[in-house]
Parts: sequence; structure tokens; C-alpha cells
Amino acid sequence: MIGIILFPLVRNKLFPPVWPSAEELAEEVRNFEASLEPEEGMASLQEEGQNPGGRVKMFPFNPNENSYSDWLDLGLTPRQARTADNYLKRGGAFRVPADLKKIYGLDSGRYALLEPYIRIPGGTGEGRADMPEEEPDGRKASPAGAVPLELNTADSTELQVLPGVGPVLASRLVRYRLLIGGFYSMDQVEEVYGLDDSLIAGWGGRVWIDSTRIRKMDLNRAGFRELLRHPYLDYYHTRALVQYRESQGGFSSLEEIRRNRLLPDSIYRRIAPYLETGHRQP
Repeated sequence: MIGIILFPLVRNKLFPPVWPSAEELAEEVRNFEASLEPEEGMASLQEEGQNPGGRVKMFPFNPNENSYSDWLDLGLTPRQARTADNYLKRGGAFRVPADLKKIYGLDSGRYALLEPYIRIPGGTGEGRADMPEEEPDGRKASPAGAVPLELNTADSTELQVLPGVGPVLASRLVRYRLLIGGFYSMDQVEEVYGLDDSLIAGWGGRVWIDSTRIRKMDLNRAGFRELLRHPYLDYYHTRALVQYRESQGGFSSLEEIRRNRLLPDSIYRRIAPYLETGHRQP
């Protein structure tokens, strides 16, 4: 034990350490700091989170044939590259260069750099030659003259013609539609598990929504369980509505919900299209 304790002292006496001079130490620090600096031309890209760890490569490309690594080489962030890659894997397609603007988070500056290199067979820059046109009733026509799908009536088989929609997603969409009572906005479609904004954007003019097909609940007749079954209402929201109905003998209008603050405004705006007050008890 004594030998172990004394060994460092004896070693330092016999073999004194050689310390670098102040000049040598300063030189080592400068070299280390220089190694941490980004390569020329990459500093701004790394600050923006573009193509981390690599140099941007600009080359002519067909976005419909790009891989995840191709998107990274072009300067997209990992998140943007995943969005574009998932969009393509689910059946989406970029029909004109401007469709790249639909990639979540892709700003106008990055698109301006990419646009001269985009090569889409049959694409026409910012043109709208193959974009859906407006129908007389406000719906958008589908490409190639196909009849747009109405999302509140289409069955699971019909839904599978949409890019990126297979049997599983089609079934989920139909089940969720039945659960909430139908769609009144395309934003609601994103609530279906597995349907993100990039996939839905690829549907273009292939779908439309007839909000008159929404199934409504009568606030003066619907039971507690029926109201609670709706995804937009929780237990406390439902209890507030039922207790008010019982104390007041029913609702005269939906405005009573807002006026008496029975629901938060954010919840009221979502659930109001599914409610009506047609049968008030005398």
C-alpha cells in the first residue's frame, strides 16, 4: 500500500513531465478552434438546419424519383426530406414544379434555388394546364376528367383510388366519418390517424365535401351517452350541456351554449355543425 502511494511521487522525480510552452499551447488552441469552424459556404446553411453535415449539391432532378438522400443533397432539412419521401411512398406525385411548395416548411427562398433544376416530364413551371378547374357548383374537377369523390358518401373501396390510400386508411376514414357524423371541412380529414397534410395535399381536386350530409344530434333529445360518444365532447362538456337542458327545459338555440359559456369557444366551433335544437320540450 505504501509503495502504491509513493509511486507517483517517485515517478515524477525520476521522469518529470514535459509541459508545452505558452506559445505551443496557444497554437494548439487556435488549431482546435479552426477545426470547429464550418466549411466555407456552409455556415449559413447549418444555421438554417439545411443539409446538416454535408455540402449542398444542385443538380437537375425529377422530384417524383427523388430518394430521401437526394432531398438532403438538395439542401432540405431531415424533416422536409421525410415529408417529401413519405408523400411519394404513399402514392403522391408532383405534377408541376410549384407543387414542391406543398412540402411542409419549405420556404420560398429554398424553392427559388430548386426551381431551375426541376425536371418533370410534361410539367409546365408555374402553369396550371393540368390543374383542376372549377365546376359550376364550386367543386374542383379531377385530373383527366374523373368525377371527384364526395368524402361523406364514398365507401372504402372508392376511397382507395386516392393517392396513398390503401384498405387500412380507407377503413379508418370511413369509421371516423361515421363516428363524428360526417365531414364539413378538409381540415377534419387530418384527424384520421395516418392521414397527414402532405398526403391529403396530393389528392388535389379528386375530392370534395358535401356538408349537407352531416348527421346532426338534437340537443333536446340526445341522451348523455349519445352526446358523450362524439369525439369533440368529453365528460365535463357533456354534463354541462345536459344539466343546462334539464334546468332550463331545453335549448331554444345553439347560441345559448355560447352565451352561457357551457363550452369553450374552440370546442363550440368544432361541435356546432353537428348540433340542432329542433325539439324543445314544452
